[in-house]
Amino acid sequence: MRYIKLVTFLFMAFTISTNAQDVRRYAMGGLSFSIQDSDYQLNLFDIAGNPAWLDNDKNKDYLEVTPNYSGTSGSLKRQFDPARNYIYGVSFEGVRKLKANGTFFGKTSYNFDSRKNVYRTLEYNTYSGDPFFIRDTTSGNFLFHGPQLEFIYSFNLSDKIAVGVSAGYGITQGLKDTYARAEILHRLVSGGLGISYRFSENSAAGLNLGITDAQEKIDVDSDDLLDVEIFRFRGETFSIRKSSGSVTQKNHYRKLFYGGQYMFKPAKNFQAIIAGKITSAYSQLLIPYTNSKTNESFREYEDGYTNYNTSEASFIIQYKFSQYWLFGLTTEYQQKESWSKNPTLGLLLWEWNTQNITAGTGFSYSDEKITTGFEYKIGIYNADSSKHVDSKFTDLNSVNNTIILGCELKLNSPLSLRAGYVYSDYSNDLLFPYLPTSNNQHNITTGLAYQIPDILKLEMAVSYNHVSNSGNNSLYREAVSALLTLTLYEFNTF
Repeated sequence: MRYIKLVTFLFMAFTISTNAQDVRRYAMGGLSFSIQDSDYQLNLFDIAGNPAWLDNDKNKDYLEVTPNYSGTSGSLKRQFDPARNYIYGVSFEGVRKLKANGTFFGKTSYNFDSRKNVYRTLEYNTYSGDPFFIRDTTSGNFLFHGPQLEFIYSFNLSDKIAVGVSAGYGITQGLKDTYARAEILHRLVSGGLGISYRFSENSAAGLNLGITDAQEKIDVDSDDLLDVEIFRFRGETFSIRKSSGSVTQKNHYRKLFYGGQYMFKPAKNFQAIIAGKITSAYSQLLIPYTNSKTNESFREYEDGYTNYNTSEASFIIQYKFSQYWLFGLTTEYQQKESWSKNPTLGLLLWEWNTQNITAGTGFSYSDEKITTGFEYKIGIYNADSSKHVDSKFTDLNSVNNTIILGCELKLNSPLSLRAGYVYSDYSNDLLFPYLPTSNNQHNITTGLAYQIPDILKLEMAVSYNHVSNSGNNSLYREAVSALLTLTLYEFNTF
């Protein structure tokens, strides 16, 4: 079911999307709110991504280099997912504290996304959630590759007010290795603005907004297309079939969000943050079109429109009740409402909504030699779909449980060993809704760190992830991921 992109948190576990600054938590199973970590603090930047707080969050210059790899395979997959998927690349990230005023953050990466045995689909984001999608009659390999850039600048207008701006750009090219030779070009541009106000040393508030504009262009141009059929679907049942020398379409997506945050520390051993965000987005399907009656031609004609609205809020607290013990608590709420229509006829095709509430608790123990942590999360999810054009109506509910264990052992001053374990179960897996029973996930992580204070830090993390169907052990999917990060604190130029 195509609304499943709204709950793709499980599938995302198979890819390395973690920032280089999160290597420690990544190697400890993904512990977050239950431990103290210099790169995951309860502030406006780390939790809510407000660029205005960058200057307060980063206290030293650094330059990081991170090569990464992730490989996924197995029979537990959706119809149009690749049989095997390999993602690898390298990223460079740096922070510079400017002498005049402010802090600059920059990140660039180049990644390869190799998808093996892709069945019929011709899109980069195959499960985009809307009823407008394109398929062919071939199975082949896709290779996507391209650079990503991100910049953030934050500076203080006064002792209490800070401002930040952000910008991002990415471009990805892909080619389906079949005789149809389908080419995909995916482009993304983003920008953001944030402001923060510090009431005191123990409390601050922030507002931020951002815009993202993405476009995916699909071109199929081959002399062999008489042997290949292209289907432009409008829902799951109805499609327009085409056999010709060329097929072109664009998918245009735009998103605008507004966010607000408040962080406070009423006592030395207690801190908390509350954050909320409202997002409004839409996507358009644009195709070449000629009106047979008026003979009027359009290079880009809107043949499909989808609207997405999202509201979300989160609350996190940390309480250190002794020198060594810390207690954490988190709650999250998210609601999404979406619909699609045919613009020409004004016909409503699909409506789908999701709601989820997540609550978690955890604690950790930390001294000079060891840090251990435990977290438990429970999520209650609901997804309902009204596919009017297909006469399909669905209402699914799921209760998900997640347990995380993590440990860091400091062998001596420069060397540390890390390990983690994650168990999750899904009573009604919304990611694979056609399966008859629940799925279970086991994730084992490990890593190490070698650090020379104020000079360099070398970190490594490896993860093995296994998801299986509880009713059929032959249905499983597994992934191996690895990353290596070198952080330099002493350098002359940036």
